[in-house]
Amino acid sequence: MLLEHFNEMVIPLIIALAETMGILIVVYSLIKCFIAYVLRIFKKSNCPLEEDLAEGLSAALEFMMGAEILKTISVPNMNELIVLGLIILMRVVLSLLIHFELSQEEKRHDLAQKQREAATSHQ
Repeated sequence: MLLEHFNEMVIPLIIALAETMGILIVVYSLIKCFIAYVLRIFKKSNCPLEEDLAEGLSAALEFMMGAEILKTISVPNMNELIVLGLIILMRVVLSLLIHFELSQEEKRHDLAQKQREAATSHQ
């Protein structure tokens, strides 16, 4: 009885909170990267916008996947469970793609840093 009450009353609040945190992280990341992009245009700087945005989106996906996993507790039928499973799968794939992109960006950054260091040591 207590667990049933918890599932009906508290879990939906936790799910809503996790989804809201994910949305806020996306909005914050978008605004932050947009401002950095505008500053980059005017100041001709070279800040890593892609990395910051990808990290924000990855964190947001983690919160949203947590909410989706919690939703599996209260799924009433198999059709909804299948849809929920597909949503989780899609978010996992997106998360893996973002992590892959981040690792590739980090490798490119490290290679560029090594090339700069090699160029300055030859002078």
